[in-house]
Amino acid sequence: MKKAFSLFEMLVALSLCALLSLLVFMILKNSFQMSKQKYFEDEKLARLTLIQIEKILQNCVEFNANDLSCLLENKSFLGAKQRQIYILNSALVLRHSKGFYVPKAKLLELFENLQDLYTSKSGAKRLLFYALKEKQSYKVRVLDDENISFETGEFEGFFKLLEARAQFLLENEKLYYIYTPLLDEKSRQKALLMQGAASFDIQKNDEGFHIKICTQSACYERQSP
Repeated sequence: MKKAFSLFEMLVALSLCALLSLLVFMILKNSFQMSKQKYFEDEKLARLTLIQIEKILQNCVEFNANDLSCLLENKSFLGAKQRQIYILNSALVLRHSKGFYVPKAKLLELFENLQDLYTSKSGAKRLLFYALKEKQSYKVRVLDDENISFETGEFEGFFKLLEARAQFLLENEKLYYIYTPLLDEKSRQKALLMQGAASFDIQKNDEGFHIKICTQSACYERQSP
C-alpha cells in the first residue's frame, strides 16, 4: 500500500512537472512571438520613416547638421490655366535700368500659392530666394509678376525659391518633423513621424544624405541621393 501510494505520488508529481513545463514553454513561446512581431513592426515603421525623411530631404537646399534642419525649396515652376501651361518661376534674377526682375515669371501667383500655407495673411508680398552662386538667402519684395526689390542685399543669377525650414527632433523616443514657413513662423506645424526611436541622425555626404534610426532592438539606415 505504501509502495502504491508512493507510485501514485510520483505520477502526480511527474504530471504536475509536465504541466508546469508545458505552461512555461507556452509563456516563453508567446513572449518570443510577441517580441518577434514587435521587432518586425519596429523594422517596418523605421523603414517607412526613413523613406518619408528621404522624400523631405529631396527638397533640401541647405542643411544644418547641428539641429538637423534644412531649408526647403519650393519647386513650383509651371502653372496651367485653360489648358495652357506657363512659367511661374524662371529661377533667374537679372538687372535692368529700374532695378531687378525675374524674366517670364508669375511671381504674384507664386506668392499667392505660398500664402495658402500660412495661417496669418500679410499685406507685404515677400519671397525668399536662395542664390546658387552666393549660397545664401535673400528676402525680396514682389512688385509685379516679374519685377522685384531686395530687402536684404542683392544678387544677379540663378536662384531657388525657398518655402520653409524643416527640422527633425527626437524627444522621449518620439521622432518629430517640424515644418516652419520662412515668412510666417506662426504657421509652424509639428508632426509625429515615429514612436520608439532610441536615436536618430542625418549626415550629409558626397552622395547626398545618410539617415540612421535606432530602436531599442536594432538600427536602420538609408542613403538618400
